[in-house]
Amino acid sequence: WQGNAVGTALTEDAVYLIDDVEMAEPPAVFDGLAFSADSTVAAFEGASAQAIADETEGAAEGNYVIEYTKTPTSKSYAGVTVGNLEGNLVDAIPFDIDGGATVITARIYTDAADKVVRMQVADSASDNDANWVHAQATLESVGWNTVTFDFASPVARYVSALGAEATTDLSADVTYDEISIFPDWENGLDWQGNAVGTALTEDAVYLIDDVEMAEATALDLTLTFGADDGSGYALDDFGGNVSSIVTGADAPAGSDGSVVKVQKGAETWAGTTFLELSGDGELISDGYTTVTADVFSAKDGATVRLKLEDSADGNIFVELDATTESNGSDAWETLTWDLSTAAGLDHLNSYNKASIFFDFGNAGDSEDYYLDDVNFSGYVA
Repeated sequence: WQGNAVGTALTEDAVYLIDDVEMAEPPAVFDGLAFSADSTVAAFEGASAQAIADETEGAAEGNYVIEYTKTPTSKSYAGVTVGNLEGNLVDAIPFDIDGGATVITARIYTDAADKVVRMQVADSASDNDANWVHAQATLESVGWNTVTFDFASPVARYVSALGAEATTDLSADVTYDEISIFPDWENGLDWQGNAVGTALTEDAVYLIDDVEMAEATALDLTLTFGADDGSGYALDDFGGNVSSIVTGADAPAGSDGSVVKVQKGAETWAGTTFLELSGDGELISDGYTTVTADVFSAKDGATVRLKLEDSADGNIFVELDATTESNGSDAWETLTWDLSTAAGLDHLNSYNKASIFFDFGNAGDSEDYYLDDVNFSGYVA
């Protein structure tokens, strides 16, 4: 800035041309498999598979499925790799462990009920059978079954590299691009040709369709403020509020166990933070934005504000008001906040901290409010 040379000083003009400044395409991700007459699959360990027109009852015209055949000479761990890319691979499977997106569903047709099916996801580039995860489901009835494979709850399989059974957990550090399905798991022959489970005496045919990623599953979190409440709640007052856990005769009539008592502070914005999640948890998620709470109010028609924020950045928050009813000062009531209507809601943000403001906007006079059974329908661990 003072005019001194920095790096290699120029001795003459240098000209650059700039073009094609544009956003790069995001990498493709797996969202499902639609089979066609041209679909290829790779069966293994004595099984066979092919794409065929779906002729089952009620099938949509033009629908194709994978016909998988297991024979009396198939191994107990026979299966089929399904994909729509070269080598029967798929685009990267968008697992989100913290966000609850860990499930792949499929429709599978069987002629016999109570058949166990495994699904494996794997990293095709990994060496020595390293990066794989197994999940298991059961075909409970004859005909089409919609089954769920939750890779957040993996099951064990034999690993030749280890010479033993092992379970591999889903990892956020692995790119999974290969899906294999194993109908009638652990019935057939072992690697030496000996019978395992119930040996097949004739061919068994299964149909496979609609292999797709399931929506993230929101959990359900309710704060009861009792001894068995494992939410990790903690009370942190501001604006002059004074809060405590009370029970029995110290709680209002109709209380169920322990409840939070909040004595309103003098500030119009006096409030109480009652939950801050650890790790990457979320209190609401896309499609699951409703929060409810039981409230015993010192005033009828009082504004009760709920605020959710990012514990790491107080400038990131959403808040919404609810109003106590005319019986608020005489009985418990349930308030509801649907934060899908809150200004500035963005599910790319992290909302992991919750605060409540009784009679928001009015100065307090040490009146008492009570809180219990706060439910977050969109909680994700």
